[in-house]
Amino acid sequence: MKNYYGNHLRRVTMLVGYNCLLATLLNTHAAQLEGEKFIPSGNNIKNNNEKVNLEPLMSERNVPEAVHSTPPADLAVLSIQATSIKSGAQESDTTSMEGKTTDQKAAASSEEDAARSREERLASLEEEVANIKNKINECTQGMEDAQDTLAKLTDEIAQEEELTKEKSKDAKTMQRTSSLLPESDTNIQKLKAALKNSEEKMGRLQQQWNAHREPLSEQLACLTLEMEDKKKNKEKILENIGSLRDKMKAMVQEASRKESAEAQLKEQVEKITKDVNRSVYTKRIIDISAKVRKQKQEIDRVLADTRTIQKEINILSGKLERTFTVVEGTAYKEAANNERVRQVYRAVAAVHEGCGELVDIVRETGATQREISDLREQVDLEKTKNVEEKLEQLRVDLNQVKKENASLKKQIV
Repeated sequence: MKNYYGNHLRRVTMLVGYNCLLATLLNTHAAQLEGEKFIPSGNNIKNNNEKVNLEPLMSERNVPEAVHSTPPADLAVLSIQATSIKSGAQESDTTSMEGKTTDQKAAASSEEDAARSREERLASLEEEVANIKNKINECTQGMEDAQDTLAKLTDEIAQEEELTKEKSKDAKTMQRTSSLLPESDTNIQKLKAALKNSEEKMGRLQQQWNAHREPLSEQLACLTLEMEDKKKNKEKILENIGSLRDKMKAMVQEASRKESAEAQLKEQVEKITKDVNRSVYTKRIIDISAKVRKQKQEIDRVLADTRTIQKEINILSGKLERTFTVVEGTAYKEAANNERVRQVYRAVAAVHEGCGELVDIVRETGATQREISDLREQVDLEKTKNVEEKLEQLRVDLNQVKKENASLKKQIV
């Protein structure tokens, strides 16, 4: 594995190092060409009035430091050519200066030759510069390829490390297994004994589980039946409450009707002449007494029904509390180890809470109805006393109570 990593590292170093060296040498050579310019001297440029513009390959701040290593053969040839071109340029400058001092025509012809040679040199230099740029681009592309190769090799190394870790785990497992081989018979006997003990323990645990599960299953079935019975009883109670509400509404309507009838009778009494026969009064009194007696019987019957229903509610509430206490205690003990029992416990708690709210609502409704009946009795008493002011106040109070009753009815509904 070490040789494998070493080969990869040498390969990466070789690729990246060679490309970096080649790019450094090309950039250095381009900077030297740009510094020396490879163009004629300033006097010749002034005489010919020619402007020569060469785009620099690299700026001096981007020129990398020299690398102390042997450059490739192509770069050496380029350096020799550049030196020869520089020396030729210097010789041509010297020749042109001497020809200028001897003869003006010879100077003109020599200047034309020099300009032609300069153009040729400039063309050759531009071609060399283009070649150098191409080589720099090739080196840059090679460096990018080398970086991609390095990234791929890094990924391969990471994968190899993961494979090495997995193989090391497998080797440890194989080593542990091989350590058991010298005493294979003894170890097999030990494993068989351990397996037998595990099977026996599993059988004992299964028996214990069955012993605990059967009574719990029976208890759960019983509780389920009880819950269904209680649900049915609750539905009956709700039906009774609905019927009581209907009766209460009917009684309220009857009371309002009787109040209107009373007002009408009052008006009729006021309109009746004073010389009416006594038998007429007696007959009316008897009729009123019969009606009152009938109303009293109806009231007694309603009160008896109310007491009976209240007793049933109290009995059912007691049974519900006792049953809930038993169920809560039993389910709380078993809820820690059985999810189904926990669900049953939550359902029982929710049903108990709902029943408690219903009972409270019924009690509040009964208290409100009793207050209404008390107020009506007070109104009747005040009417018999012919106290108009108190009667008016009682009417205001009755309207307030009716509003409160309406709000309570809305809350109950």
